[in-house]
Amino acid sequence: MINVQDLLLTNDFDFVVQDGDFVLAPPEAALKQNMTLRALANKGDYKFESSLGSNLESLMGKPNNIATGIEGVELLSRAMSFDGMVHPSDLRIEPVPLGPNTLAFYLLVSVSDLFKNQVLVVAVVDLNTGISFKPVGEDVI
Repeated sequence: MINVQDLLLTNDFDFVVQDGDFVLAPPEAALKQNMTLRALANKGDYKFESSLGSNLESLMGKPNNIATGIEGVELLSRAMSFDGMVHPSDLRIEPVPLGPNTLAFYLLVSVSDLFKNQVLVVAVVDLNTGISFKPVGEDVI
């Protein structure tokens, strides 16, 4: 069971404010934004939780091959599940090469009736320049 609560963020990571109050994110949005922030962060970026983050930047400079894809999957899997936010058996991560230096990682979650193998986050790693993400529903390429 996923129990994630958070304030709702825009795709630019600004807080959503309505009528002068912060807006709470529905469970699906809270999970998506937590997964996105974990994918983008490096361990140590958050002082309150030094274990939070994927360290995907460690892939920079590596070749775009199967071993790099597997390493990225392992980094993301640990980042999503280290504290029980998502159980590893409920998470599927698919590495997809987009070009000679670019890998996309599709993070899918399948938990209860809320999520049925849905792509929640797409982390894109340019092995030369760094990490970005694409909100689901936007073109990845």
